[in-house]
Amino acid sequence: MANQVEKLNTIAIADIEKVITLTDANIEKINTLEFAGAVPVEVSLTANAVDSGSATAYTFSSQALGAAADDRIIVVGGFSTNAVQTVSSVTIGGVSATQVVAATNSGGEQCALWQAAVPSGTTGDIVWTWSGAEVGMGIGVWRIIGATASAHASSGVTGASALSSTLDIPENGVAIAYSGSASSSRTATWSGLSEVFDANGIEDGSASGNHTGASNAFDSAQTGLTIQMTLSGAPIRNPVLTMASWGPA
Repeated sequence: MANQVEKLNTIAIADIEKVITLTDANIEKINTLEFAGAVPVEVSLTANAVDSGSATAYTFSSQALGAAADDRIIVVGGFSTNAVQTVSSVTIGGVSATQVVAATNSGGEQCALWQAAVPSGTTGDIVWTWSGAEVGMGIGVWRIIGATASAHASSGVTGASALSSTLDIPENGVAIAYSGSASSSRTATWSGLSEVFDANGIEDGSASGNHTGASNAFDSAQTGLTIQMTLSGAPIRNPVLTMASWGPA
């Protein structure tokens, strides 16, 4: 009888060990699956600036880029009020950038978003070169971490004082919008995204020409999110709006 009890105890202990081993393995698998999901993309405005002089190449020196990171993407929005000219090139911290989206209205004002992978440095020069002389321009600078190398979606629109478009944004993704106009001393109001800056004084050092930006991170996917920028007062001269979204890498 004692031998049978001992055998039963041995079997029970062995079974318990198996259960413990399986449980530990399952916990490890569960944890691995739980943390294998996409890490949310981060976005933050790091700088905005205006150069009211006339130039073909504008150098915005030592602009803040935020903390360095291997997967850091810097997005720059640029706007100028002069007609005809096109963007020849953009460099960010010495790295050649690529255009994400651009829009030009009937008056010639052009607004665009450009991006580059810039893993090192907390500041850097942003050099924006046009095909010919401009009469002042503004920029907005954003830092993105954990995103795919290319934008998920983009849009550019022109028109009246209230500009809007729709944008798809992936789950755990981010969106950036940048707008400019030749209007004097105007204030922007945003919906769909949170405003991060609003400034005037782009053209010839006067109040003529304003630019503004907005951005947000999203936990859940957004399909056809309406993003609108509205300028106050009148007259409103030739506003342009560009926007783009990025998903997790």
